[in-house]
Amino acid sequence: MEILHHPSASIAIGEWGAPIWPSGVSGSISHSQGKCARLVVADDATLVGIDIEKVPAGASLQAILQEALNAEERDRIFRQTMFDAPILAALIFSAKETLYKALYPIVLEFLRFDAVVFNGIRGDETLSLSMVHALHDAIPRNQEILIQFEIGGEFVKTWAIIERGTLHSFR
Repeated sequence: MEILHHPSASIAIGEWGAPIWPSGVSGSISHSQGKCARLVVADDATLVGIDIEKVPAGASLQAILQEALNAEERDRIFRQTMFDAPILAALIFSAKETLYKALYPIVLEFLRFDAVVFNGIRGDETLSLSMVHALHDAIPRNQEILIQFEIGGEFVKTWAIIERGTLHSFR
């Protein structure tokens, strides 16, 4: 927050573990297996999400495949050749987490994994998700949202910075 020229402040924990940011700031926090990530912007009208996940194996991979991805997404993971299946599964899971964190200030509820669907990879470090159902007037059904990603060693990181007024124009 100092980099953003915002006074230092404690970040409280709200419903569903969501951080409560001071006025004038939006942000997101994630942690996984000893790694942490945060993304903060000096604009409380901006939607921000970030997630970091360890690439899963064994039972963890099976849990993501069965609980966080639908049958079409699972099929696409095993048909594609761009990424190892566990990496792409982690990216999709992480991207959904990122989007849920970013949209929480609008929808004010925890979203299920089937609320969005993976469309594909767009470029070197971007993937596309679409809303399955209209969750809010500003987030219509089939709304495409682009999520940035990075793969580093055993971890994937995804993030999104979305201007609230531009959601409907992403279609």
